[in-house]
Amino acid sequence: MQNIQLKTGKWTEQEQQFFKNYFKQFGNDFKQFEELLKTRTLNQIKSYYHNVQNRNKQIRKEREERDRFNIFE
Repeated sequence: MQNIQLKTGKWTEQEQQFFKNYFKQFGNDFKQFEELLKTRTLNQIKSYYHNVQNRNKQIRKEREERDRFNIFE
């Protein structure tokens, strides 16, 4: 059996892409996600998900504010 090392810190591009693809297919079944990814713990996966959600929410908010001001130009 291959010994896979758990990672800490910033997610790699590979991990980010894996998360994005998996989430599109299966949603937020994080326990299953942990079994497939193998390099991150369940808590790391949940935390990453929440960070992505918060980042996306902030981006949407900034776009809405920018668009609101653009109508006055």
